[in-house]
Amino acid sequence: MNTVTLEVEGRKVEVDRAFLDMSPQDQEAAVTEIADSFEPRQTFMGNVNKGIAEALGGAVDLLNPFDTPHSLNPFRDGTGSAVTGLEAAMEAGGVNVAHGEPDSLVNSFARGSGNAAGAAPLGLGAMQVAARMPGLLGMVGKDAAKSMSTTGGLIGEVIAGGSAQGAADLAQEAGAGPMAQMLAGIAGGGATAAIPGIVRASPTTTLTRKAVGTVKRAALPYTEAGGREVAKARMQSLAGGEDRARELAQRIQPGELGLTPAQMTGDPNMLAIEQEAARMNPNLRERLAARATQSQETAGQTISGMGGDPAEAQRFFAQRRGQARESIKGMIQRATQRDLDARPSVRRTEAENSQTVVANLLDAEAEALATERDLWARVPHGTQIDTLGAQRAARAIIEETPGPSRKHIPQDILTYFDGPNGFGDVESVSELHALYSELRQTAREAMARPVPNKRQAAMANSVAEAILDDLGAGGGSSEVGQAIDTARAFSREMHEVFGQGPVGSVLKRSITGGDRVDPQAALQSIMGAGGVKAKVGVEGVMRAADTDSTEYALRDFMAGKFNENVFSGGQYRDSAARSFMRRFDPALEAIPGMRDELAGSIQMAEGAQRTAQRGNAALKSIDSNGSVRAGFEQAPSNKAAQAVFSAQRPSTAAQELARTARKDPTGQAMAGLKGSFLDHLRATTKMDGDKMLSALADPETKQALSTVLEPDEFQRLATIADELSRVGKAKGQTPDIGSLSAASPNRLIENAARIWAANFGASLGDNGASLQTAQMASGQVKRLLGRLQNDKAEQMLMDAVEDAELFKMLLSDPQAVKITPEMRSRLAPYFTGTGAALGAED
Repeated sequence: MNTVTLEVEGRKVEVDRAFLDMSPQDQEAAVTEIADSFEPRQTFMGNVNKGIAEALGGAVDLLNPFDTPHSLNPFRDGTGSAVTGLEAAMEAGGVNVAHGEPDSLVNSFARGSGNAAGAAPLGLGAMQVAARMPGLLGMVGKDAAKSMSTTGGLIGEVIAGGSAQGAADLAQEAGAGPMAQMLAGIAGGGATAAIPGIVRASPTTTLTRKAVGTVKRAALPYTEAGGREVAKARMQSLAGGEDRARELAQRIQPGELGLTPAQMTGDPNMLAIEQEAARMNPNLRERLAARATQSQETAGQTISGMGGDPAEAQRFFAQRRGQARESIKGMIQRATQRDLDARPSVRRTEAENSQTVVANLLDAEAEALATERDLWARVPHGTQIDTLGAQRAARAIIEETPGPSRKHIPQDILTYFDGPNGFGDVESVSELHALYSELRQTAREAMARPVPNKRQAAMANSVAEAILDDLGAGGGSSEVGQAIDTARAFSREMHEVFGQGPVGSVLKRSITGGDRVDPQAALQSIMGAGGVKAKVGVEGVMRAADTDSTEYALRDFMAGKFNENVFSGGQYRDSAARSFMRRFDPALEAIPGMRDELAGSIQMAEGAQRTAQRGNAALKSIDSNGSVRAGFEQAPSNKAAQAVFSAQRPSTAAQELARTARKDPTGQAMAGLKGSFLDHLRATTKMDGDKMLSALADPETKQALSTVLEPDEFQRLATIADELSRVGKAKGQTPDIGSLSAASPNRLIENAARIWAANFGASLGDNGASLQTAQMASGQVKRLLGRLQNDKAEQMLMDAVEDAELFKMLLSDPQAVKITPEMRSRLAPYFTGTGAALGAED
């Protein structure tokens, strides 16, 4: 580096490095020369004295018309300025007087303090005169004179003057014009919050610190009458008093939608403040409108965010419906199979069973005939039996039958009872039994003709019975008699079993020796008609051929008939089943266990049928477009919930869908169902808070929503609806509260500022114009302060409209409100004394 830095009389000066090569004597001479070149340093008291000289001398110059040369001045060069004379006198007396403009903020403060001290005696006198005048001027003068006549008042005026000068000089340095300098001076003079910082930098710190308390107490009525107090009093008045204001302040709490403080309180007068502020400030009005729009959007986004995608629920329901449909179809198929399985098993056809029964009957009959022959063979053939009964029966038939009908009389009767070679009064057992057998055969043949000859059969059977009676009459306790009785009884029973009834009709032969009834249709002939005839037929068959084979054939035949009638077309028919059971009940009773077997089949088939019916009904319900589930599934996603809330019982419909949705392991179906319900709420209420609250209060809607929402979710939804309602009410009609602040100017602040403005205005004038300029500046300040205080209160109320903490502070004691350091820094300008009333930015 080619320079070195020296410190001369507290100032740093750069000199050439050659200074280091100079001798000590030359270096000392160079430093002295540098010091002599410095401008004299201004001191704090030098600026105070300069200010006093300006104030007192300026007052003299204001009243002295001859201080400067002009055409009417008797003094050629003028008397000269009193300010210059006072400065010269002070310096001659050894008093330090600063020259030039103040070179620092501290010295500006000192200069202004000197101005105020020099003008104080004149100002006090003026206020005392004004105090005796009527009206507002007298009130202002009285307050000002009372204040300025005290030590605290005088010190306050001096320090206020210093602050005003400092502020004005700063404005000048910033390049502001004269009016801006004047306004800065007004603000600086009123800002008593700046006093502590300045007095710490002044050489009269001790004296000033002692006066600070007095100054603050003297300034207190002025500062608390400022914007803060106006705004606070206005707010609490509209709230209905301090207690009511504190209650409203407690309502200002963070919410879901970012409501304004007034909306949080819900109080009509607080909403009126908001509306009046918006009316006065277009920018605020636009911000509040944007905030309301944002609240609506936030509400919609929040409600939407509480649920999922309805399409996910629809997809899951469609999937579940498909699965249910397949499951139900499977159930129906299984039920149908059980229906078919309920049919009793049939091993052989009807024809096969009939043939089996006929074969068994023939075998039984053949066996019976052999037994009969054997029994009669045991009777001695030579034994003579009286034929009296047979003779009587035959003679009655012959004699009682008219000539044309005699052709029906069996030939054996005519041969043995009406011819020359007929029976006598007694005949052998063998002869009588032989005739008996022939007559029975004749009777069977007579009935086997295409047109049965019942008269002939009856005649033959009548004489055969008489022969049996004759044979029995010859019986007794003897061995021959017992043999006859046994053979006769067997023959009669065999005739009853094989020759009469359904069995007899089946076993009869035709004239040509063929079967009278086709063996394949034998059981149909015996049992097909049902009722008692079927019962008789079953009993006759079982009596004639009581074998397992016969019973199985009868059971198989009956089961086949049951299936044929009841399961026509492969489907169980309940009416046919009941009809069959009524018709064949006597025959079923004759077959051991048959009734229970068929009843079990009916029960099983009925159960399967009921299952199938339920399945078909379920399928119909699933596939029906009228069901809630189908309506939800098939509707557009944004209208899916209409199927639920248009149902007769939305709560029941919601529960049905929720049960299905909860089966989704991913949870998306339940979230989608919730989302669809919330979409419906948004759509039907159009995001109107009052309508939404009304919907949430409806029992069915509330229960339906509670089915898919957790309790805390429902409460959050209710909170959003309430806040939307408050946003809506903020746009409605509110009470007329007049102007926003409804306050008048503070006359004491006005008086102090007008005095300073007059001084400042005079300094702007030239010659005779100084008085007019001072008056104009004073009047303008009066008008300014009239706006300043009220504008500041209104601005504070406007700010509070968007600032919850400020709003809360205006409603309550600021000390009772807990705020963060960041909030404190932001709110401090509103609560720091006179500066809040005047506002540096104004």
